[in-house]
Amino acid sequence: MRTPDHDAVLFPLEWVDLMRTVKASTSVAMMTPLIVASELPSKAGIVRAFACGFHGAVHFGSGYSSAAERIASIVDGSWTLDSEPILRELAVSRGLLAKELVTSDSDDGQLVDLLGTGLTDDEIARLMDWTIQRVRNRIERLLDDNALMYRTQLAVIRAASLKVPDFS
Repeated sequence: MRTPDHDAVLFPLEWVDLMRTVKASTSVAMMTPLIVASELPSKAGIVRAFACGFHGAVHFGSGYSSAAERIASIVDGSWTLDSEPILRELAVSRGLLAKELVTSDSDDGQLVDLLGTGLTDDEIARLMDWTIQRVRNRIERLLDDNALMYRTQLAVIRAASLKVPDFS
C-alpha cells in the first residue's frame, strides 16, 4: 500500500511463512513496515507474524476505515505488534524465526539439531562424546551469542532455517 501519507507493505496472513522462507522481507523491512492483513487473525497467527519480523497486523473484520487508521499508526510507529497484550507475556522476539543462528563450528549445529529432537543433556553428551558440563556450557554460550532465553528457541530457529529438498 502506498499513499501520499503512508507507506507500508501488506501481506495476507497465509504468506507469513512464505516471507520468512524466501527472506524477501529482509530488504523491504528496512524501508517500510511489514503488515499482515486478515479478516480476523488468530492469536497464533499474530505470534507467528511477529516472530517472522512483521511490524503490525490489520484486522479488516472491523471495517476498512479502522484498518486504515491502524495502518497509519503502524507506519508512524505509534503502534506495533509489541503493543499486543498477548505478545508482551511471551518470550518471543521480533524476527525470531527470520534470524540465522550464530554458531562457532559444526559441533554447534549438531548440538542444536539434537536439542530439536528433544534429547536431554545427558543423552546429547553421550552421543557427542562430551561431558554433561560441556553440553551445558555450549548451550549457554549459544543462548548468549544469539540473545535467546530458552534452549527450545535454538531448536525452533534451526528448524525454521532448514531448507526442504525438492524431490520432484
